[in-house]
Amino acid sequence: MKRLIVMFACVAFTVQAATIDLAGKWQVMLDQTDEGANNYHHKESFPANTPVIQLPGALADAGLGAPATVRDRDMLTYSPKFVGSAWYRRTFEVPAELEDSHFTLLLERVTWLSRVWVDGRYVGVQDSLAAPHVFEVGELSPGTHTITVMVNNEEQHRLGTQGHSYCKNMQKL
Repeated sequence: MKRLIVMFACVAFTVQAATIDLAGKWQVMLDQTDEGANNYHHKESFPANTPVIQLPGALADAGLGAPATVRDRDMLTYSPKFVGSAWYRRTFEVPAELEDSHFTLLLERVTWLSRVWVDGRYVGVQDSLAAPHVFEVGELSPGTHTITVMVNNEEQHRLGTQGHSYCKNMQKL
């Protein structure tokens, strides 16, 4: 018996890619009534006394929200607990050597819906519990920029009592 062996060559193209790490301290405003978009949270400065949170992380890790009065069924119960929209903001620098670079924002393990603005310009919306939220920001000039991320952790789609990819202990931004 003769065997025919076919080999495929894998060719990888390496592109010099730069990353701007946005992990660290972010301002956060809780918006339980979901009025932030109408109040232009994405354009106006946050108040001086706005709490600061470490990201990646969860609101409960920073002690933000109200004490949990009822235990969640079949999952961890965060306390304090917050349900609604949370607005996150920080500034970051684009170095001169990254001029003409295309920027993509990647948010992992978002619960549930996210919207992004850069320098007050709307970038887009993502709605997924099972995949990272990816935003095509585009080119940014060298210098200081402001990014605002709104995450709404309210149930967006009826999953029944427990969707397989959704549980509170996976809540991180």
